[in-house]
Amino acid sequence: MNRIEKLISGLAFVIPCLMASTHANAFILKQALAGKETIEVAGACAIPKTTVNAYLADIYTDADVLIGHGIVTTTGNLVALEESHSQLRYKNILATGAKSSIDSVDIVGDTLQAFLTANGSNCDIDTLQSTLNSKAAYQWSGAGGKVNYNAGFGGHVKKLCYSSSTQEYCTAEKFVGRVHFKGIWSNI
Repeated sequence: MNRIEKLISGLAFVIPCLMASTHANAFILKQALAGKETIEVAGACAIPKTTVNAYLADIYTDADVLIGHGIVTTTGNLVALEESHSQLRYKNILATGAKSSIDSVDIVGDTLQAFLTANGSNCDIDTLQSTLNSKAAYQWSGAGGKVNYNAGFGGHVKKLCYSSSTQEYCTAEKFVGRVHFKGIWSNI
């Protein structure tokens, strides 16, 4: 059982998304958790802090082929796919059934790079890396739960070179950002 299935047992949304996306085909969201997504990027690929309605979900093509687990806005923009995750901590309070989990997450990949390039100003990315403090925190019980997904990243745009009659120099500007998703669900 994957972590989303164990967290949202009994809550199985299937949401067809026939909207524009970074993939050629329409996609379907399974185990979708509704919430708010905030993205903010400072520096070379600046994106002002923006909060929109979104889903954290398993994302499939319209042919039911898994693309990955990630964040997609309610307007159909695929923001990022989870490239890797690792459970750091898990707790189960036996008397109450309350559970919590903290996972290390990495959303840096082609999908995030395409989103940044399409939405950032002057964003021709050369390097893109995840930050070590990128985590997803889950708390749940039989009644429902919540997720707080905070994934940071940074990098550099391709260097630009300048010259004059006396010198030549090159510089690659940096950027830092984060994608934050917060959602709550109820099993009642």
